[in-house]
Amino acid sequence: MERLRWQAAAHPCHLVLAEGLEDRMLEGALLLQRQGMAKLTLLGPLPELEIRASAHGLKGVTLRDPASDEDRFELAGAYFEKRSNRGITPERAQEALGHPLWFGALMVEQGMADGLLSGLTHPLAESLRAGGQALGLAPQARAMVAVSLVIHPDPSLGQEGAMLLADTGAIVDPDPFQLVDIALEAARACRKLLQAEPRVALVSASHRGSLDHPGADKVRQALAMLKARAPELKADGELHLDAALRRHAGDGSTAWAPSAAGANVLLFAGLDAADVACRAAVAFGGAVAFGPLLAGLARPFLHLPEGCTAQHLADHVALAALMGAP
Repeated sequence: MERLRWQAAAHPCHLVLAEGLEDRMLEGALLLQRQGMAKLTLLGPLPELEIRASAHGLKGVTLRDPASDEDRFELAGAYFEKRSNRGITPERAQEALGHPLWFGALMVEQGMADGLLSGLTHPLAESLRAGGQALGLAPQARAMVAVSLVIHPDPSLGQEGAMLLADTGAIVDPDPFQLVDIALEAARACRKLLQAEPRVALVSASHRGSLDHPGADKVRQALAMLKARAPELKADGELHLDAALRRHAGDGSTAWAPSAAGANVLLFAGLDAADVACRAAVAFGGAVAFGPLLAGLARPFLHLPEGCTAQHLADHVALAALMGAP
């Protein structure tokens, strides 16, 4: 993670922290202020937010109250214009902008900030709605994808111990077409975050046809479609997880040979498997997980994981800076 922090320091950004009243958010903001990694805007009700920020020793950060902020009408108008064809009325847009998560997302969408962090009190489903509706997709993206960064203490795994897992939160039961979209967005995130060419493994309970099952068939179909859509991408499957993390998959070289490492992007057939794998890496393997990062959106949006500490939050800011870097 130290390498990622150093790389992010070269791309300072302006981030919105949606849950400004939370102690962990305030502690993380203070740590970030000391590190000088980002300009920060905290959202919450005034004057309570001012009192709590002062109590934590925060100075020089921007504090905004969505309920009374002078930009709320402009942002509500932008949201109405963006979503009026989906049934959003001016009244509903104004109501949404009173919520810090939506206010922050529209700030980012309108170019008032570079990215948004949330998740200490807001569930992932709410972050997905705000990201999808307020920020929208990047021009090259077909789907919003939840990607988790896992950093393992064993540097022989992934990219010096770092790897991306997908989809860990957005698409519950993807079809082959969606698996291709997930793979492409995870590959883009790999180039941004790991500064490396992606080596994508489509992971399954089946290994190269060892299991005749609809789930394995879906993965095989997705791999064929992925190779047709992005022939330059190093992708292989369907593979057992342990084989995917090795250079050789037990029965021959993988698509990324002669690389000395295994996959740095792990693509799962469904959210259940991806989420369990991510949690197992932390619980049993001593890894640290970040995100999910909502890849495919027009601007960086990170959902903080459960139990996020101040340092963990600061590291998410580094990831947001890398996601937004040119």
